[in-house]
Amino acid sequence: MFICGEGSPILSAGIDEALNNNRILSSFSKFPRVNPVYVGNVAWAHILALRALQDPRKAPSVQGQFYYISDDMPHQSYDNLNYTLSKEFGLRLDSRWSLPLALMYWIGFLLEIVSFLLRPIYTYGPALQLPHSDIVK
Repeated sequence: MFICGEGSPILSAGIDEALNNNRILSSFSKFPRVNPVYVGNVAWAHILALRALQDPRKAPSVQGQFYYISDDMPHQSYDNLNYTLSKEFGLRLDSRWSLPLALMYWIGFLLEIVSFLLRPIYTYGPALQLPHSDIVK
């Protein structure tokens, strides 16, 4: 789950970066991997849980349970989420070509092997940087 809402530092950083980058949103995750939920819905779910816990009739069936809090926002990549939330401001996705996911996994696997083989003589940590992003360096 990715909780998003007004004042989110992660979303704000991406939008600020896009405003400084000719209104182009940086691409760092084109692959579906997040189920966003609006922060207000999460807060309301906690209020409802508190009310249920305070009710002696409901508390035994509620307490100690695990709850998955979600709303109707579809599963999507971080890139698509950023675009969905900022397109009304004229921001657009970076349309440049990127490596296929399978190739990125193979490159990561090969770098892990190199790191493992060099470990006895040298500590090798590949410098991975996402394209046009200050989030991971």
